Amino acid sequence: MDAEHDRVYVGARGDWYYRAWLEDGEWRTEHITVPSKQCAVASFIAPDPYNPDRLWIGAEGEGGRLFTTELKGSSFVAVGFWLDGEWVDLHGRGNYATMIAIDRHGEGEDPSSYMIDTPYGPGAKIAYVPQGGACSLMKTTDGGYTWRRAYEGVYGDTMNQVTYLRSGVLAGALVVTCVSGTQVSLDLGDTWLEGVDFTLGDVGYGLPGYAWSVASPPEELEGVYDLLVATGYPSPVGTGDGLYAVDVDGLMSGRPAPVKRLYPNQCFDVVVVDGVAYVGDMDSGVGVVDLSTYEVSKLPGIPEDEAGMNLLYADGQLIVWTIKCESKTSDSFFFANPRAQGSIYVYDLSTGECVKVYSGSRVIAVSVRGEEMLALNVEKKLIHFVGDTVDKEVTLSLEHAKFSDMVVDWDLGVLYVSTFDTANPVVLYAFLDEVWERGAEALHPLGEGILTRRARCLELVNHTLFVGTEGLSTWRITPELVVEEAPVKPPVVSIDEPSEGACFQVGDEVEVSLTIEGEVDEVVVKVDGVTVATLTAPPWTTSWATTGLQPGTYTITAIAVNPAGSSNDAVTITITLPPSSPGGGAPGPGGPQGPSGPQTRPSRCIIATVAFGSELAPEVQFLRGFRDHVALNTFAGRAFMDAFHTWYYSWSPYIANWLQGNEPAKAAVRTLIMPLLAILHVATWAHQALASYPELAITTAGIVASTLLSLTYVTPLLMARWLMARRLGLVVEVKQPRLLLKAWLASLVLVAASVATSTYVLAAVSTSMLVLATMALTAKTLLWAASRTASVQGSRLKAKG
Repeated sequence: MDAEHDRVYVGARGDWYYRAWLEDGEWRTEHITVPSKQCAVASFIAPDPYNPDRLWIGAEGEGGRLFTTELKGSSFVAVGFWLDGEWVDLHGRGNYATMIAIDRHGEGEDPSSYMIDTPYGPGAKIAYVPQGGACSLMKTTDGGYTWRRAYEGVYGDTMNQVTYLRSGVLAGALVVTCVSGTQVSLDLGDTWLEGVDFTLGDVGYGLPGYAWSVASPPEELEGVYDLLVATGYPSPVGTGDGLYAVDVDGLMSGRPAPVKRLYPNQCFDVVVVDGVAYVGDMDSGVGVVDLSTYEVSKLPGIPEDEAGMNLLYADGQLIVWTIKCESKTSDSFFFANPRAQGSIYVYDLSTGECVKVYSGSRVIAVSVRGEEMLALNVEKKLIHFVGDTVDKEVTLSLEHAKFSDMVVDWDLGVLYVSTFDTANPVVLYAFLDEVWERGAEALHPLGEGILTRRARCLELVNHTLFVGTEGLSTWRITPELVVEEAPVKPPVVSIDEPSEGACFQVGDEVEVSLTIEGEVDEVVVKVDGVTVATLTAPPWTTSWATTGLQPGTYTITAIAVNPAGSSNDAVTITITLPPSSPGGGAPGPGGPQGPSGPQTRPSRCIIATVAFGSELAPEVQFLRGFRDHVALNTFAGRAFMDAFHTWYYSWSPYIANWLQGNEPAKAAVRTLIMPLLAILHVATWAHQALASYPELAITTAGIVASTLLSLTYVTPLLMARWLMARRLGLVVEVKQPRLLLKAWLASLVLVAASVATSTYVLAAVSTSMLVLATMALTAKTLLWAASRTASVQGSRLKAKG
């Protein structure tokens, strides 16, 4: 808002910026675009405080930060003059920019200290913009022509690891490794060592990959090196990795600090015990480096086909948890790959005995105290060991959760887990004595209100938790354990009438009868989310008029609230309302005009619901789950489903109405749907195999499903027709499906183009074309093959005759 000049500025999603003003009682608008750039999110537009024609603008390339969008576009911050519908003197830099702060003079200050002169007039000199990665907070002091980092410290960067050094020369130091550099703090992050902000360059072995864990030797190596840094995947192609020794003390003094390579392969964890460095090799086994001689060997007992990348030392034992997976190009492959496998080995450093205590899905984190050990794997299973034996386990079934790390405060009996998704709190905690019985229900968000998402690592130091994030630096919190009285239990509500799947005619009065256990303040009855009754005292009954409703399925929900304000889980009943006449009726449970005006009922799997008798039937739930969690999770999938729904719901309600009360027809439909369920299961497997590439995964799943649908439903009919024609002596020539093949390839190219350009209409059309072309090509190919085979056999018979 530019109050001084009575102007309003707006940034849009996918449509750049607008400037509006009131003139003669009417709003006037001007569209402000950025040539040669593509808009995803126009994050901000701000007039210069010293010149209203000079505008500061910023954009995000993709949504998911402050805004969610499927669009793709440019990321930048820029400043220039918008004159007569064109930019002049426009300058900018890349990297996403979500907001800006422009500095201006205060009372008693000289305005010229905050201004610059340009060929088109004055402008602000100083501004700040938060940006991603090593950029963090950027500052300009020349009016936006150049930008630099505004401060020192741990930047708003992606943290690879946060490590507290419990032994060695630098014992008590907190070390963070990240893309912008490795930094060290001696007071748990209150301050950071001056001059220590280093990345490992090419020291004769090629440019190292990511810096991961660190350790400190018991004494300076060669009187110089006091920190060991493990580097590894994802690595630049054709370059070197390994364990490096670094001189932190030298960095602090400002002199060039030497670096020495101690281990020649990609590695993740490093643990130093009695002058020996144990190195978590990311390719094979566990490396061993004698820090007095630099002799390199391998730890016995760990198979070569397993990468012993994770290490933990506890009470004379080295715990090794390994990984077996193909792709290591991502910086999160070791916790984000649900198909990765691995083992846990316990190696006794005094006897040399190595025992495998676990084998299965990849373990992402381990915590040990005495004989107890906790492990969390990629299948969300929390496993408790006593000695070498699994004592108990529980699955933390948190929807959409992708766990990245786990630490345990054994003294307080608290478990912390971090997530690497955007659907769940970044860190959750649970009490150990509750988690085994309640599973994911025992998890509670930690630091609620913090905007951070996608945590990569955790570190626990004296009850203080450090959280390394993706793109948002490291934050710390010291939770305070408060024992509270048990909360008042919510009441329990159940719907006695109507029964599950009950059928009513349009115009019927539906009696709703409830049973309530416990104290309640009120009971709210809703139909498809719209309140139809609020009950505050027995009898717990009400009625719902169906006059004027559209035929279809409706969900009744009862919610009981106790005096403490808690409410129980809703109990849902599905009611099918057959029509008294075709069409007719108003569109929602609120009558012809719902509580918010005209409504349109959301479409559902209505034929399957009627055939199987309930929306809660497993078959219906699977169909809906495939739609919601597979197809609708991608750009191409959503576009196809929109097109499919437009076609499907143009006729399916009439079929559903006809099926009501027709049991033989329902049985036939159920039989026809069963192959579809099997086909979608196969398509789901295909999708999961390529889950790391969502758009490719959904396209492959669609091709697989279309092929199997054609083989199941279309090809048999065409083949039967062809065979009948042959029996009647008709000559049926089936040509090669070359035209269909071209159409199939063209549709595939169009799908790729629509995804690359985020063109929704093209995606809807091209995905539909791909499905139809796949089905037609499959059927025509098999028909042509059968015709060709029959023709060859006929020619052979004639030749013999």
